[in-house]
Amino acid sequence: AAKEALIKAGFLEENFEIIDREDDSVDAGRVIATLPGAGSKATADAKIQIVVSKGASEIMVPRLLGKTAEDAKKALEEAGLIGKMTEDFSDLYEEGQVFEQSIDAGERVDKNQIIEYKVSKGPKPKEQVVIPNLAGETVSSATAKLINLGLHVNPSYNESTTYNKDYVISVQGAGSTVEEGTTVTIVISTGPGP
Repeated sequence: AAKEALIKAGFLEENFEIIDREDDSVDAGRVIATLPGAGSKATADAKIQIVVSKGASEIMVPRLLGKTAEDAKKALEEAGLIGKMTEDFSDLYEEGQVFEQSIDAGERVDKNQIIEYKVSKGPKPKEQVVIPNLAGETVSSATAKLINLGLHVNPSYNESTTYNKDYVISVQGAGSTVEEGTTVTIVISTGPGP
């Protein structure tokens, strides 16, 4: 539209020079300025520069992984980006460290882009579970129940005249409360049974 207006005013198109420049306040494709400026007197064959906006400058996303929440926020602000922090558990990163970001470091984005990042609350606390008494159950049934509770199974074998072969005689620690991931020993009958 600016070119057409200048041609209509009698200026020669071959004397136009288009200069593209990043501008955070003027949309891409819109004229920022002309040189000489609007309202200036110039001859029809004068050289005219038309400065056109390329839009907001793109910013490289900084690496946030491993930074503290405060350092990540500061890095984003300094880059002209907006941070949105959430917290979650992580076994790999210490409490207070960023362990995930929504846009990878090195990617180019518009100014004021929202970058989401997660800060570690440390490892997820292990659940507490009660070891059940599984005496009289089959090995496969007892093992499945213990695994479903998040426990590990350590089989031990003994003769029994009370329980048939491959049935549980006892579970060590039955009735007690332990953390998920604890190894529990189950004593399994080798027979002969009743």
